[in-house]
Amino acid sequence: MRDRLTEEEQAARLAMVLFRYLKDWDQAGLSRATGVAPSRISDFDRGVRAVPRETLERFAVAAGFPLYLLDALLHLLRCFRAAARGWSRVDRALAHGAGAEILVLLQDAADLILAPLRRDTLPRPQD
Repeated sequence: MRDRLTEEEQAARLAMVLFRYLKDWDQAGLSRATGVAPSRISDFDRGVRAVPRETLERFAVAAGFPLYLLDALLHLLRCFRAAARGWSRVDRALAHGAGAEILVLLQDAADLILAPLRRDTLPRPQD
């Protein structure tokens, strides 16, 4: 076993914690919601074991977090950790934050544009 988690693994660990706190769950609550053993969640939480991608996706789904934003979240968490260590330039941090906001705006715009099309595909009552 390695002594330390990689940056990607640390970001996944932080994402798991965010999902847990988003729903105000303790480790047992996350376990009940996802079916992941409490001992494994404890290992993930303490950084003893890396959170596998498939498990992280289960956590995201249980917390109601959109899977299409998971990679963006992980990227932003890596940037956050780099900035906290003084390894990130301010302009890059601002660009990443703006990029995440633009992604959310694009999703909202797509939902608005596609909403009428979805209604048109619903079956209409017969007279």
